[in-house]
Amino acid sequence: AGTARTAVRVTLSDLRLSEEKTGKARLLMIVEDMTEQAFLQQALRENEATLLRAQSVARIGSWRLDFANGAVDCTPEIYRLFDLPRGVPVDPKTFLHRIHPDDRETVAAAWKSARAGMPYQIRYRILVGDGVRWLEGNAEIELAKDKVPLRAVGTVQDITERKTDEARIEYLAFYDPLTDLPNRALFMDRLKQSLIAAERHKKRLVLLFLDLDRFKEINDTLGHEAGDRVLVEAARRFQKALRQEETLARLGGDEFVILASHSEQTAACIADRIAATLLSPVQVERFSFALSASIGIAIYPEDGVTPDQLLKHADIAMYRAKSDGDGVRFYRSEMGEDLSRRLEIARRLEAALSAGALELHYQPQVLLRGGGITGAEALVRWHDPEWGEVAPADFIPIAEERGLIDSLGEWALYQACTQARIWRERNRPLPGRIAVNVAARQFENDRFVEMMIKIAAECGVAPSSVELELTESSMMRDPERAIEITSDLSKAGFALAIDDFGTGYSSLALLKKFNAHKLKIDISFVRDMLSDRNDHAIVRTIIAMGQSLGLETLAEGVEHAAQAEALKALGCVQAQGFFFGRPLRAEDFGKRWLS
Repeated sequence: AGTARTAVRVTLSDLRLSEEKTGKARLLMIVEDMTEQAFLQQALRENEATLLRAQSVARIGSWRLDFANGAVDCTPEIYRLFDLPRGVPVDPKTFLHRIHPDDRETVAAAWKSARAGMPYQIRYRILVGDGVRWLEGNAEIELAKDKVPLRAVGTVQDITERKTDEARIEYLAFYDPLTDLPNRALFMDRLKQSLIAAERHKKRLVLLFLDLDRFKEINDTLGHEAGDRVLVEAARRFQKALRQEETLARLGGDEFVILASHSEQTAACIADRIAATLLSPVQVERFSFALSASIGIAIYPEDGVTPDQLLKHADIAMYRAKSDGDGVRFYRSEMGEDLSRRLEIARRLEAALSAGALELHYQPQVLLRGGGITGAEALVRWHDPEWGEVAPADFIPIAEERGLIDSLGEWALYQACTQARIWRERNRPLPGRIAVNVAARQFENDRFVEMMIKIAAECGVAPSSVELELTESSMMRDPERAIEITSDLSKAGFALAIDDFGTGYSSLALLKKFNAHKLKIDISFVRDMLSDRNDHAIVRTIIAMGQSLGLETLAEGVEHAAQAEALKALGCVQAQGFFFGRPLRAEDFGKRWLS
């Protein structure tokens, strides 16, 4: 009809008339307008197709069950979800056979309850090929007046991806993704449960807190990827060394914990097993790392009755083991007091540094022959308003541990260089060089050489008037890199002294490559050199080494004339110590030594 389409239904009827009248048979054609009905049927088909498509996208299938004859009518998605051939007649037993054996009893119980009028919603697994698929089933059952089930309709949805995501979220919440060990949250929960059981059964528990020694050096030199590989290998070794009833977890960074039953003796045995796992170096690409661990041990109930108490005290014991360098320590109550003071020192030191409350004192370095001054060492001093003078031996190690040494060291370098310029401007120039200690962490900074050149320029002093004191142990952490940095510093004009010489393990071959000009003999050898034959021999050897390599030698901690005479007789060139002069404030030092 015009441009529109009309649906019609045509009915043909065979009308046989008498041949006498027409001699022919005729057909009666009846035409009905079926347009509206055809459109409705087409829309229904399209809606059904859309619904089936939506079910496929959502991975939801629907079904209908007639209890009278057991017939099951399913959408195509049901066949796909249960991995059944399309069009094959199915019944409830067909689906039950597909359910995972561990879930069949649960599903059967839920279905029985549903037939009695209870809601039906359940998650279960089905066997599909070589794996499993997670499904969620929902159903409503129509009951007759006598509570006999008549019909049921329901849906089944594939929730495998959701279950995988839930498992992943749960894993990330309770396990360390790097080492696959329990993380802090899961460990603390297990510790809590173990403490409850230990209290009920009157048993003891031991908690070991492990921290890898010098792990930061690996991250700083080779990057975090190499550090992660070392952590994975360490975790593997620890796990292999433990027994089934001993729990290992990673708290974060390079910190691990072990929970075990039994006694103090057991804890020591576990610590020995852990230490043994680290005897062989860890290989990462072409690099080999010799690892060790500091271990703190706390015991329930002596050292704590709550998870937080026990973990805190094991951590304190580990901290003491690391600072003492002896590997393993059991918690003692006095350790907590010591840690509290160390934390307070760190807090006050940071405040003093920010407020400019620190100052440098200067100690003269003199010639043993003639007594003339050859330079001065800048030493940090701290006067706390409440505590009074705080010894450098108390706050310098804490500054290194707490990450304050970079700021403290840079401040000291600026102050010392500035003071050398001030003395020069006041016509009291310092003979020789101003010597400043450089911490290992500063020395490991990739921009240290650049920073030193900048400080000298900003303070208005020549690099040749500055002597950087580098400890032997810090240079031996990475000798090749130390050779490169000391070469760059030497080319820039700075003088280099190896401090605390004799306490490390440097060889003559490396010593020649460090571009140093001076060896400082450690005070620990000088102090008893007149009464201890071994110390005297060490001092004599160091002086001889310096002479053979063309290096100056300076003895630290000289307090008596007899020491000075003995050192001079051995060929030592310079010395510093209370015998010659105590460290003084800049103004007092200028009056005493530079007038």
